Amino acid sequence: MIHRVRFATVDDAAGISRVVLSAPHGSNARDDGPGTIARVVRGFTPDRVAAQIAERQVFVTE
Repeated sequence: MIHRVRFATVDDAAGISRVVLSAPHGSNARDDGPGTIARVVRGFTPDRVAAQIAERQVFVTE
């Protein structure tokens, strides 16, 4: 399987958010407390991810 790495765009924000937010409620739930999980969830909404993409270099793979 060939993967392509590229710079993320704001159109990728919702997908990135979905991927990041799957971990706190899954595998990370047994290691992180509710407060930590809540902070991660607040920090990786699609709007927050879009803002991060606008401020720095973010990469995605397809």
